[in-house]
Formats: sequence, structure tokens, C-alpha cells
Amino acid sequence: MKAMILSAMMAVTALAWGAKPTPELALDALLEEGLITPLDHQKEKQRLAYQEAIQQQQKLMSKTIQYSQLKGGTASISGTVQSGGMDLDNINVNLVDANNNNYISNTATNPMGGFSFTGLVAGNYYLLINTPDDVYIDAMWSTTGTVQCQYCQPDGDSTIVLADGVHEAGKDFDLTVGAQVHGQVTSGGSPVANEFILLRGISPLNFSINVQTDGSGSYSRMGLPAGDYYITKNDPNDPYIDAMWSSTGTVHCSYCEPDPDSTLSLAAAEIRNMVDLQLTVGASFSGVLVDSTTLAQVDSLIVRVYDVDDINSNWYVNAVLDGSGNYTVQGIPSGNYKVYLDPNTGLENDYIPEIYNNIQCNACTTLLYDGAGDAMALVNGVNTPNVDFHVEKGASISGILLNN
Repeated sequence: MKAMILSAMMAVTALAWGAKPTPELALDALLEEGLITPLDHQKEKQRLAYQEAIQQQQKLMSKTIQYSQLKGGTASISGTVQSGGMDLDNINVNLVDANNNNYISNTATNPMGGFSFTGLVAGNYYLLINTPDDVYIDAMWSTTGTVQCQYCQPDGDSTIVLADGVHEAGKDFDLTVGAQVHGQVTSGGSPVANEFILLRGISPLNFSINVQTDGSGSYSRMGLPAGDYYITKNDPNDPYIDAMWSSTGTVHCSYCEPDPDSTLSLAAAEIRNMVDLQLTVGASFSGVLVDSTTLAQVDSLIVRVYDVDDINSNWYVNAVLDGSGNYTVQGIPSGNYKVYLDPNTGLENDYIPEIYNNIQCNACTTLLYDGAGDAMALVNGVNTPNVDFHVEKGASISGILLNN
């Protein structure tokens, strides 16, 4: 019995006080010791997976190609780019280092579809055509023929092994015209500019791409492989409620999963227009998250929301702090919520988490499930202020764990 109590204490302490376990292992330990319910365990696992997906999206949105330009060698590569037997002019071809996936150089095809890379050092390379602004499906050159792929990774057939002074010719592409999707994103009848939406393939189609709206709220994506897709908008840092396109109208969803109405089936080279999203400005709340003594901003705790009316929902939100401890959370659908704090597993944390208003806790979601905390009625388009947290540092324990 003592071993079980010690194990449970270690699990809670690791999660709450910042010993930096992986979040998944910490949740598994809490479930094993009965400190959280299976429902809480499932919801938190979903939240972590969703958060990771959002972070990956943000990385993709901010990624820019930087070319290493490894010149000064005596090797070269050349080839042609065609589609259906027709030479393609002004198609961008990328040369990539097969050892580390660094982009080395790029060039555009001439009017006869030809391209070349010269002055290359000896090494292993592969060739990509993956510009989002053309109508062709992303592709990689291979000895077996042009390979369509979004996240292209070289293998033995697609790796070009260059020796000093060698010219590798005949690296030819035969591109395929892809499908296209066009639409507009609006809110209250007004265009939503510079908003990223996510276009994702449904298994087994492994495809995921962010598309940004222009000044009129319009977006376009060309060069899509035929298959089934769904479209979502789920940025936790904007004022809009997370949403998914559907043939029945825009659907609000915390973890958007496609159904038949929200599945966008594209045939080869199909052009689909009017795939529109109508966004809703959600509710928001604001307050402070500070040390109770120094009033300094606390970054090692994360603001969360708990849906009183639907415990199965788990809206992924993000509190934006201003450096002085003032925060705002936005994009929440109207409803009744409780607000609580979770440790940021990416940072060391000395502070005791809380449920609003002034309820200190470790496994906060269990207390919320049992009814603890003040519920707030949030309304779309309205901010609820003064949801304040003045948190205290907690005690700590240390010792030696022996296996006798």
C-alpha cells in the first residue's frame, strides 16, 4: 500500500511540479493510480494530440525554404519537365541534399522544359517539384518514374549519386495536373484576410497543407491528388471559433473529424469552387496570471477551460500573455465554462495550479468533474474580464527511491 501511495505522489508531483516527464506518461501514471478518471485521461490525451497537431501546423506555416547553394564543384545534373508529352516552361525544380534534406539550389525550366544544375560538389542528391503555385501535383524524380508525394523522402531509386566531374543527364519529370479547391472565408458577411485554413487528406491519403486567405478572404489550392479531404480552421490565437467546412454549412468543433457531409471528394484534375467557411467570433475572457507575492507574470502554468454542459468537449485555447501577467483567451463558443490552470510540461514549475476562483489543486480536472469551481456564462463576441489568478509557490519533497 505504501508503494502505491508513493507511486501516486510521484506521479502527481512530476506532473504538477515540473519534473518534466512526458505528458503522456504522466497521464498514464495518474490513471493507473486512480487519480484521474478514464474520461479525463482520454480528453487530456486528445488535447495533447491536438496541441501537437496545431504546433506542427504553425511550424509549417512559418517554414521558408533556404538554399545552401553548395557550389564550386565540377559535377552537374540536367533533365526535362513535361506533362502529357508537352514541354513545361517556367516550372521550379529544387535540388535537395539526400543526406540531410537541405535545399541546395533551385532553377526554372526553359521554354523547352529543360533544366540543369552545374558546379555541384560530389554527393547524394534528389530532385523535387513542389511549388504550391502551379497546377501540378508535387513530385520527386526516380529511376522508376515520376513519384507523386507531398512529404517526399528519397530512397535508392530517387537518390542521384554524383561524383566529381560527372554529368547526370536524363533526370526527366512527367507531371500530372492536380485538382483545385477555391473558396472564401468570411465572418458576419465580411472577408477574413490573412487567415490560415488547413486542408487535410483523409486516410489513406497522407496530405496536409495550410492555405492563407488574401485581402478579400479568398483562398486557392492547386495541384491536389485525387482523393477525400476535409477543411478546418483551428488557430487558438485568433478570435474565431474552431470550425470545419461542411456541405450543410460551417460546423463548430473542438476536435474536427470529418463525416460524409464534411468530406470533400476530389476527382483527378477537378476544379471545385465555393468551398466557403463562415466563421463566428467567439466569446473571450481575460485577467491576470501572476505570482501572489511579486505580481510577476507566471509562464509555467497554462490557462484551460472546462465545458460544464458537455464534459466530452475540450476546446483547445491559448492564453496570450503580455509580459506583465495580463492574459486573454478567445475563440470560445457561447456556453457555461470553468477556468483552471495546468502545469506547462515544457517548463519547470514551482506554482500550485488552481481552479477559478482560488481553489488550489493537483488533479484539477477530477475536482472540476466533482463540481468544484465557479462557472461563467460566456457569450459570443463578448469579453468577460477579471478572471484573475494570483498563484502561490508550493512545497517540494525529495528523497531516494530504492528497489529492495
